[in-house]
Amino acid sequence: MTRIRGVLFVLVVFGTAACGIGSRGSDGAGAGPDNGAHFGVWSVTRVLAGTPDGGGAEGATAEFTAASARFGDRTCTNPTYARRWMAAEAFRDAYGVDPAALGLPPAGEVTLIDVECAAGDPGAGRMLIAGPDGRLIAAGDGAFYELGRR
Repeated sequence: MTRIRGVLFVLVVFGTAACGIGSRGSDGAGAGPDNGAHFGVWSVTRVLAGTPDGGGAEGATAEFTAASARFGDRTCTNPTYARRWMAAEAFRDAYGVDPAALGLPPAGEVTLIDVECAAGDPGAGRMLIAGPDGRLIAAGDGAFYELGRR
């Protein structure tokens, strides 16, 4: 029985890695050397890819803290930030955007941060992408937005 459990464990771990999706942290207080780097006040500087639904969000302010997440006029409280990693090829397949179009390395892993809202406007919760050199990209409303730290 122990041998079967060991084999199943190996299959699950390596099967997840083979799919190109992984999770190595959970919320804002979790592990990870760059955890919390997305906290702070940001401005949308430009649309990197996609066609925004409605008027878009250029110039909008985003703020991410342990107590709240805000994107434009949408705010939620008690957000959780779930960090995960996805192979660049899997990202391209899942989101229809080449990582290079977002200024990300075209190979390797893409770092994603899922923002989930406990209360308030769930539209404030977004998928964030941690780019090189402390860059942050927000995905939502049909587009990928470059965020600049304020």
